Amino acid sequence: MSTVRQALGMDGVSAAVPRRQAQQTVRSARQLRTRRVVAELKAHEFNMTEDRAAIGLERSHLYKKCQQLGIDVKTIRE
Repeated sequence: MSTVRQALGMDGVSAAVPRRQAQQTVRSARQLRTRRVVAELKAHEFNMTEDRAAIGLERSHLYKKCQQLGIDVKTIRE
């Protein structure tokens, strides 16, 4: 057993939370973030400066976040 797993108590977490449930939680959190970003984009008519202020990110980070979440801003605008 690795020292990281011991330090974090990962064996206990793994036993308490089944892998499938953990994966579903991660997917749900990602979907929620994606919906929030898309809603903000639509609310501010895709003005990235206003969107980034509402979300609390720098403009460049907003573009990176969209890319990470698979949000194609150009497609959504149309």
